[in-house]
Amino acid sequence: MVSPVYMEKPSRMDNLMYIYESISSKYRFMPSVASMSVILLIISFVTVTAAKTSLPGDPLYAIKIANENLVLAVTNDEDKRDLRLKLPEKGSKN
Repeated sequence: MVSPVYMEKPSRMDNLMYIYESISSKYRFMPSVASMSVILLIISFVTVTAAKTSLPGDPLYAIKIANENLVLAVTNDEDKRDLRLKLPEKGSKN
């Protein structure tokens, strides 16, 4: 006759280790993704800030125009008139 094989019931620590290992393997790259996102955000902010003083013909002038168009797109209709007065005309040296 074959004797039955009894398996030990996993301990609470084994369960916690299994959960930790499954989570850590799934989100292993999360710190690097977060740091790359922060770096990308900083580079974008610096680029847009540097583009604010660019003139036509400068390499960052296209970013300046895109930023102005984005600001106009998200501004409500009441404030657009005031904002258009503050933004310089396209091609001016302001």
